[in-house]
Amino acid sequence: MLYAVVVHLDVMNVAFTGHYVCYIKNFWGKWFKIDDSTVCSLFTVKLYPYNMFCIQAACMDSHFLTN
Repeated sequence: MLYAVVVHLDVMNVAFTGHYVCYIKNFWGKWFKIDDSTVCSLFTVKLYPYNMFCIQAACMDSHFLTN
């Protein structure tokens, strides 16, 4: 299950400059955009991911996630 995505927002269409933002999904399936010190809730998400973070469904019931 996908729970976070890092996106590179380039200014000049090159990889060595730009800005990174993170999109995360909470346990209820709602997505949030984290940009420096700002957190915004999102209704729709259209991404061009740089990194994607997933967790196996079997891990969702593990003890460490519930405590």
